Amino acid sequence: MIFSKHWHALQWWLLEQYPSLHTITAALGNCVAAQALVLGSFAGIITALFMYIPRKIMTFKEFMDNFTKGMQQMITSGCILMLAWTIGGVCRDLLSTPVFVKTFIETTGLPGALLPALVFILAAFLSFSTGTSWGTFGILIPIIIPVAQSICPELLLSSLAATLAGSVFGDHCSPISDTTILSSAGAGVNHLTHVSTQMIYSLTVAGCSLIGYLIIGITNGNLLLSLGTSIFILCIFTFIMHRRSKTILNKKDICSTQQNPMLSL
Repeated sequence: MIFSKHWHALQWWLLEQYPSLHTITAALGNCVAAQALVLGSFAGIITALFMYIPRKIMTFKEFMDNFTKGMQQMITSGCILMLAWTIGGVCRDLLSTPVFVKTFIETTGLPGALLPALVFILAAFLSFSTGTSWGTFGILIPIIIPVAQSICPELLLSSLAATLAGSVFGDHCSPISDTTILSSAGAGVNHLTHVSTQMIYSLTVAGCSLIGYLIIGITNGNLLLSLGTSIFILCIFTFIMHRRSKTILNKKDICSTQQNPMLSL
């Protein structure tokens, strides 16, 4: 009972001191990725320690030896991650990329029908440059809402959706994104190879989405038509690429059979 009262008092004090923690979404949006990664890694090490040592799966010396080997494997990824945060900070603070994007949106004279597609491209560019999707949300959403309301109010939701989609796309493709760096490190593959291989699939879906945002702007918010067109184009593209890959594989099989006739027996 006493613990419950103290816990609720602590919660109220935190909410009063830190308004950014009022909701889970706000807390995630205001978190610092670098601190979260360090604290998460430390918590993972402590958890592994209590799972292995008390159960006598390995001795403390073996645990520390494996800990050292794991640190050696993560040195390259850690250096890439620190350099990525540095580049993101340079783009954000020194080059003023967010200010440039904000000024471009506010001063552009493009028609309202192109607003969702334009917002999608700008969100992707900003997220790709800074390596963060949540940071792009915080920069663009306060800008997009008044711009969309003044230019074309009926496309407000479409413009917000384009902001979220473009930010996630840019973050997914960015070589300086912490999620991309840790994904390549976890899979044990070259970082640039991982970026280049996933770029093909991301660009395919992004291209279909961009066409959908163009249609939803031209049709003044027709969701079914834009979504249906994007899915149809994606299916057609997938079918064409599947046929092309089968043709290439058949040619390789024919060439290998001609070079080694014993394979056809």
